[in-house]
Amino acid sequence: MSDSGNRIYIIKWINKYSNEVGYVRYIKEEKKHFVNTYDRSDAEKYRTKEKAEMAIDVLNQIGEGKMNQFSIECYLG
Repeated sequence: MSDSGNRIYIIKWINKYSNEVGYVRYIKEEKKHFVNTYDRSDAEKYRTKEKAEMAIDVLNQIGEGKMNQFSIECYLG
């Protein structure tokens, strides 16, 4: 089922050890890390939930899931 309307998806992260919370600004896959932001409006925006899920898969593949828990937030853009 595809997403409809003007839904925007972003990725929230929580550090498993410090409980620090923020958003994924962008992923630097070749450098095996992501750049974070604490400002929700600066987070990378995905047009579908599936694209956000694929980005979380990349984050886990590059090892970021060891210290961080990722979740998807949706809002109307």
